[in-house]
Amino acid sequence: MNECKERLLELRVVDAMSSPVECVTATSTMGEAADQLVAWQVSGAPVVDKTGRCLGVLSGADYIRQHAGTCAVATSAKVADDRLEVAGLDVGSELVSRHMSRPPHGVRSNCRLLEAAQKMCDNHIHRLV
Repeated sequence: MNECKERLLELRVVDAMSSPVECVTATSTMGEAADQLVAWQVSGAPVVDKTGRCLGVLSGADYIRQHAGTCAVATSAKVADDRLEVAGLDVGSELVSRHMSRPPHGVRSNCRLLEAAQKMCDNHIHRLV
């Protein structure tokens, strides 16, 4: 058991992080970003500007939090049309920059995994960049 605890204390972010990091652009539409997230089989990604600078993070949780209580009940026609409508708006055409969480929280890859977990807890976030 002590061996497991020691190993956990030794783990670094690099041991658990996704690589390569897939990013969406701030000027992408939510529909485009959703297609990318599905293709990458992830539930969130860093958001970058045209120079590659990280501006924030887009996740399903951010979208739900922003629109809690405003989602219209989907009818079969809306589902068949492959669009999500919120309060009568086609959100697939809205920009990612409107929905992303800011600022991005980051750590270095050599940071201890437990320190990174503490940072996530302290900031109430699910992703670090």
